[in-house]
Amino acid sequence: MKRIIIIAIVLLSLSSCISVLKAVGLTDPPATKGGTIEQGMSKAKVIDEWGEPYRINRSTSAYGVTEQWVYVSRRCSGNHPRYYLYFRNGTLEGWHERR
Repeated sequence: MKRIIIIAIVLLSLSSCISVLKAVGLTDPPATKGGTIEQGMSKAKVIDEWGEPYRINRSTSAYGVTEQWVYVSRRCSGNHPRYYLYFRNGTLEGWHERR
């Protein structure tokens, strides 16, 4: 009986986590989507490979427009990796992952 209760709690926790992720519209995690990104890619090509980002942070300066695209993993663990992609004037310059 105790085992059934534990299994039910785990299943309810996972289903609520997935529901929340769908509600906020997160994209699939880049690592499992199968897309590959490379330095120098256009924003359109990155979207083709990884889908729409969770958030875009923009800044404009004398050097042009800089954007930071944020992708969030859909893994339901307590630690959701974030992937940060950096664009300058529409071209991917680099990225990193933060756990």
